[in-house]
Amino acid sequence: MATTNGTSTSHDLYWTTNDPRNTGVIGYEGDKPIFFRFVTTTTLSSTRTVVWKGTNNPNVEEEVAWLDWASMNHLGTATIGRFQTPMTNLLQRGGSAKSRIFAIPGDGRRFEWRRSETDDCHYDLYDGSSALYASHTVYPQPQRSAVAELNAVMNYWFKDDDMIKNKRAYF
Repeated sequence: MATTNGTSTSHDLYWTTNDPRNTGVIGYEGDKPIFFRFVTTTTLSSTRTVVWKGTNNPNVEEEVAWLDWASMNHLGTATIGRFQTPMTNLLQRGGSAKSRIFAIPGDGRRFEWRRSETDDCHYDLYDGSSALYASHTVYPQPQRSAVAELNAVMNYWFKDDDMIKNKRAYF
């Protein structure tokens, strides 16, 4: 269900469960399939969510991040690639009551998630110059598809490579 941000058609990612700590994320960027898997394990002393990314080889996944939760499932530490940051840095208060700002570890670019004023299940992601980068909608009821039950969609208007190369304005 591609949408537009006024200038281009979106790439779409779908969440396969309503549990963000144990879910699959599937979609396409153009004709390139995208797949992520979030797996959370809990022991007596720790809880960790590992983020796996699909590769060109369907039998191989790459570990790209992990979230180490503090005791009692409070926010802990996020490790993204070679960068480590407190999870609270990913959820700082934004410019309005229904927004959160986060910085990209390593280069400091800042982005802001803003919850819709009219739909509590819809969020938009803006960069430092207020350009719309993505939107995320949680479905009130799971949607059926040929691949899996879908619980949310993220429409985005960038390519993975653009996020690496494009150093846009800061907040």
